[in-house]
Amino acid sequence: MLIADAVRAVALGSIPLAAFAHVLGFAQLLVVAAISGVAAVFFEVAYQSLVPAIVAHDDLERANARLQFTRSIAEVGGMGLAGALIALIGAALAIVIDAASYLLSFVSLLAIRVRETHLAERAANREPFIRELRKGIDVLLRSPVWIRIVGATATFNLGIGTTLSVYLLYLYRVLHLSPAVAGALLAVSKLGFAGAIFAPRIARRFGVGRTLVVTTAVAAFSQLLLPLALVTSPLPVLFVAELAITACIPIYNITQVSLRQRTIPAELLGRANATLKTIVTGVYPIGTLAGGVLGGTIGIVPTLIAGTLVTICAVPWLLGAPIRALRADLPADEPAV
Repeated sequence: MLIADAVRAVALGSIPLAAFAHVLGFAQLLVVAAISGVAAVFFEVAYQSLVPAIVAHDDLERANARLQFTRSIAEVGGMGLAGALIALIGAALAIVIDAASYLLSFVSLLAIRVRETHLAERAANREPFIRELRKGIDVLLRSPVWIRIVGATATFNLGIGTTLSVYLLYLYRVLHLSPAVAGALLAVSKLGFAGAIFAPRIARRFGVGRTLVVTTAVAAFSQLLLPLALVTSPLPVLFVAELAITACIPIYNITQVSLRQRTIPAELLGRANATLKTIVTGVYPIGTLAGGVLGGTIGIVPTLIAGTLVTICAVPWLLGAPIRALRADLPADEPAV
């Protein structure tokens, strides 16, 4: 995580330096974007793998809920702040502040004093990389629980990628909303991220399995409201749909991430996280590309509906007995995982 922060700070810091020297070009922007993206993947995998070393298993849901909540606030606030900074001081200086934020993160991480006890044992029993990689894949793809969660998450991301690729076009070209109204709608509806606060209570009250099923179903079926905006007052319908989606997705993520951290051994958690992230995020650009192609051939509204139908297909993945049996207090050696 420290290395990833340092790399992103240096990479982003090179942009304003090049801009002030009048040598900034598109090629450098591509390289910086690629480096930052790779560093972000490493950071995210390590980030989710470190939490169980800091927090007791009984507090994982609460910790992940707080992390998700603060992250959502930062994302929503960051978008608005970025626009204001670019208008006030220009794009180059705005990126200076972006780079400085990674340095602040670096300093914050230095204050963490945690010993990851499994590392010494792993160093003493290091195996070939391919064998270690296979273990990380096996812990997910040979599990009746995780194969369903991975399948559901990947299917949902595939559908949502298709939908989002044409969503703004739908707002502007089909519903004829102004940029100001569309922006306000998206900003206000993002308040659904407050659902993250209630994720631990919901998972313990209704069970992990039921929470995963219901949040996936509500988020998926809520997208059916989007084309309904064509035949009714659009803003209330779109607001309800966006609010439901942005509330359910954090609850789902917190619940399944906490389950992963609790049930997968520490020495395998990083590899399992990397495998899952590769699968569930790898399908997203495929959905985006498919949405772009479909939008240009069958139209915006049919593409919106097609993406919604794909997203709904995530629900059957979670309807099996292994998911129904999940509880919030599963031990690390739970046989089902």
